[in-house]
Amino acid sequence: MSMKNFMWHPINALSSVFKRSMALALYLLMLLVQQSLFAQSAPPSNAAPIKIFVGAPAGGTTDTMARAMAQAMGQQLGRVVLVENKTGAGGNLAADAVAKASPDGLTLLMSFTSHAINASLYPHLPFDPIKDFTPITLVSSSPSILVAHPSLNYRLCPS
Repeated sequence: MSMKNFMWHPINALSSVFKRSMALALYLLMLLVQQSLFAQSAPPSNAAPIKIFVGAPAGGTTDTMARAMAQAMGQQLGRVVLVENKTGAGGNLAADAVAKASPDGLTLLMSFTSHAINASLYPHLPFDPIKDFTPITLVSSSPSILVAHPSLNYRLCPS
């Protein structure tokens, strides 16, 4: 049996770091939500649901985080919190739906990095990514890694 089978691999390390980062982010988010709810009264039983739009397909990282957050919010608020995936155009379809929604605080957008760069990629957006949205919180961040085939013998990436 060769030592190659026992060597550390960056992909294995990334997955454990990513999982710990996501768990910590979700825990901190739940603490923030819990602390901010103490002074609020319970909503009426016929209260409209809170909708979280996600511009990514179901099962992805953004969707998974939105569903975990929706469940925690629903329990803390005693309300129905729905996640709606509206994919397409790099998240612009979901962002457009939220931008055009009534500004009552019941429609949220779980965005990802494309929201920050779409204005430079799509010159005629039907919304203003800065003026039409109010940032609430950073839900999570994840590390990135650049890899190449071992035969290329790269050791460092030039700045």
